[in-house]
Amino acid sequence: MQPNVAILTSHGVHIAHISKLISSQPMTVLQKVDKMIKIVQTVKKLGFQPSSSLFVHAVRAMSSMKEPTWERKMEVFKSLGWSEEEVMSAFKRAPFVITCSEGRSRG
Repeated sequence: MQPNVAILTSHGVHIAHISKLISSQPMTVLQKVDKMIKIVQTVKKLGFQPSSSLFVHAVRAMSSMKEPTWERKMEVFKSLGWSEEEVMSAFKRAPFVITCSEGRSRG
């Protein structure tokens, strides 16, 4: 856990945000270090600011799936008429939108 916490803090993530992440989803910081590095880099490239609480939510969302799953979920949104820009905009406002099951529906 300590190397992943160090990665997050070295990128400017507040320790309070990391603490909340650990208490709510400890598996996020227990993954392999190389995966954490890649996720942090990806989340930063997507425009998330490490000082924002949304950064750790995006890290958690990205860590919960493999790249083919991410791509499949993007395709589901596109099949509903969303552009890639709209999907990314929604992800940036609420990172957990991408973690919902593709087959789940209400009603």
